Amino acid sequence: MSYDKRYQIKRLPENEGIHIPDKKESKTLRKIMSETGLSEKEIRQIPKYKWLLARSEQQNQYPKRTEKQKLLDKIMKSVTRELKLAKEHPLVQEEFKIRVEVQKNILGTWNSHLLNRTY
Repeated sequence: MSYDKRYQIKRLPENEGIHIPDKKESKTLRKIMSETGLSEKEIRQIPKYKWLLARSEQQNQYPKRTEKQKLLDKIMKSVTRELKLAKEHPLVQEEFKIRVEVQKNILGTWNSHLLNRTY
């Protein structure tokens, strides 16, 4: 009997002790397995590879954007929606700088390098 794998249901293992690696960890694990020829159990016992697997798993836990960056992106999005122009347009760039200055006055001092950001 054949079935389409796109509709296959992901089931959690019945045994709680089984570790299911996330996407980056499994990619790293496959890479190590192909380089060394060792099995998954053997790889997880070697300290060097345990550290590599833990490091690849931790990389997903950090946010991609800081709070300041999120605020700058939100300001840029509102300016482009209001003016209905691309973010590279000179009018949008001017309005963006004005609004960032207003936000700096409201929130306090920011790093000056954030203002020089080009979109």
